[in-house]
Amino acid sequence: MSPVARVALVALACVVAALPMPTGAQTGPACPSGSGVVTSATLGAPVMREGQGLGAVDLGGSAADVRRAWGAPGECSPWQRGYAYHYQLSDDGGQTSLLVVVMMQQDRVEQILATLLPHSGGRGPALRTSRGVAILAPVAEVRRAYGVHTLESQNALGYVAEGVAFQISRGVVGSILIFNAGAVPPGWRVL
Repeated sequence: MSPVARVALVALACVVAALPMPTGAQTGPACPSGSGVVTSATLGAPVMREGQGLGAVDLGGSAADVRRAWGAPGECSPWQRGYAYHYQLSDDGGQTSLLVVVMMQQDRVEQILATLLPHSGGRGPALRTSRGVAILAPVAEVRRAYGVHTLESQNALGYVAEGVAFQISRGVVGSILIFNAGAVPPGWRVL
């Protein structure tokens, strides 16, 4: 297994472990079926806007807004606070890609997560935050761009005022989470 694939697998495992577990009482609408593949061109700007959104999808937008912007998701899953749409961000037909998960509460976008896929063959499109921190960036780059973190979760650094968090694996960014600025995502601890 290549070092990139190993980092991706560890990153995904850490992200999944940090996400709240679904509960039996939460159900979402029927999952619209689509390819779930989004290209950089469809995405809009490949920038995760802290506390705001990703590309043409904004935090607070509706599920219908997400589908209009990116098409139907490849799959849906329950989430403790609602449900989540799963997309594959790829510019080469899926040979290399990132997983983008749009988490909904009451049919509104609450969080957006971009993470490496363990078997994607590479890092996928160059997705970054508005301050320039990308997937696979060293943790030192996160600290340079954002300073001292104000939230903490398993292997992750979060910045509540900005509305962004980074899952760290082996000293590099494995995932980026966007949430409403000033809000504390479920499962995170304020420092």
